[in-house]
Amino acid sequence: MLLGLHGEGSTVRTLFTLLFWDIMFADGIPDVFYSQFQTSPLDLFTDNFYISRQEMIEQRLVSVSNSTDEVLQQFIVFLLFYKFYCSLFIIQLALQCS
Repeated sequence: MLLGLHGEGSTVRTLFTLLFWDIMFADGIPDVFYSQFQTSPLDLFTDNFYISRQEMIEQRLVSVSNSTDEVLQQFIVFLLFYKFYCSLFIIQLALQCS
């Protein structure tokens, strides 16, 4: 029986990344991406991250809080397998071709 998980916060960071992936990399937010090889927006750890994406973040939080566990699981699986791994694959291809 699993009683706990020791992950140094990695579980919360992973869930945040999966649930907010599209918001983190949203188009139209100025001066946060200067290179196609950046792994995160430049404002990720600043107050401006929330300010510039406030409406999207608030909508996602409402959506998450109103979702069932099953819907959240499906959403995370979709993002993990169809978005996240596709992005990693594209990055690997780009690095191999350079």
